[in-house]
Amino acid sequence: METISRINLIRSPSTICAFEGKSADLKKTLLNVEAISFFEIDCLQCNTEQNLFSTFSTELGFPEYFGRNWDALHECIGDLDWLDAKYIILFLKNSNKLLIDQPDKIKTFAEITSDIIKEQAREFNEPEISIVLDNNSQQNTLLSEIEKK
Repeated sequence: METISRINLIRSPSTICAFEGKSADLKKTLLNVEAISFFEIDCLQCNTEQNLFSTFSTELGFPEYFGRNWDALHECIGDLDWLDAKYIILFLKNSNKLLIDQPDKIKTFAEITSDIIKEQAREFNEPEISIVLDNNSQQNTLLSEIEKK
C-alpha cells in the first residue's frame, strides 16, 4: 500500500491508497481538475455492513433499486454513471473505524473495491474510481486486507 500525494492522485486516479493530509486539502486541489468528483465518506457511520450500505447509498446517490447487500454494493460502485464524472475519488475518512463492529466483513469490502478497480482497468484501460483512505497512525485492518489482494 502506498501513500500518495495529491499530485500523483490527480495524475493517476487508479488506485486504492492512503493519503497523508486533510480531506479538505485534497478536495481543494481536486476542485480545479476537470471531470473529477470527490466524495468523502465518514467511516464512523459505517460501523456495520447495514450502516455502510446506507451511508454509501446516501453519499453516492445510489438508485432506489439498491438492494443493501454486498452484490448490490459491487454493482452500484462499479457503475456510477449517474454521477457524470470521468473519475471518482472516494475518500474514506476515519477508515480505521470502517466495519469496526463487524471486522469479519472488512475482507469482503476490500475484495469488492479491489475487484471493481481491476474490472475497470480491464474494461477501460484505467479505472474510473479511486478509493483513498485517510492515513491513520493506528494499524488499519482495511489496508492490511487490501495489501493481501
